[in-house]
Amino acid sequence: MKERYAVGLAIDLLADRPAAIPIVARWVHGQWGATFNVTLEQMEAGFHRRCHRDRIPFTLVGEVDGEFVGTSTVVECDLPARRDLRPWLAAVFVEPAHRENGYGSALVRAACDHAVALGERHMHLYTPDRMSFYARLGWAEIESRTYRRENVTVMSCDLTFRDGLWAS
Repeated sequence: MKERYAVGLAIDLLADRPAAIPIVARWVHGQWGATFNVTLEQMEAGFHRRCHRDRIPFTLVGEVDGEFVGTSTVVECDLPARRDLRPWLAAVFVEPAHRENGYGSALVRAACDHAVALGERHMHLYTPDRMSFYARLGWAEIESRTYRRENVTVMSCDLTFRDGLWAS
């Protein structure tokens, strides 16, 4: 799945780049591990279980000049109270030194593209504070709720036509 969505950024499935698993686990654990009360080892095991090419869950990893710089994941359900919605974009992360280069947007678009290739037509996410980022990428707010004692916004994206990229 080698794709280029932003200048210099190569995006691959984590299944094709297993050496990145400890790095991705460290990023995601550092950002959200305490929120979900999981250890780094549990986080790493979770990413091993997301190493799929042909089904959800899958994880993507972005690389620039031989250095892993970011990740995105698609899972069946990321919000237990909304099991009626599927699938979900989750764990979008870009190393701080590599932000503001379009890599986060590219990782979101690549996750959506791969979901479309797997037959998905909609995707969801929740965020406490990045609504404007996702709105710029074509996501729409569908509700606000409290999850894990935090106010979050649930958003949805119609993958059948978003920026003209996924009309299939």
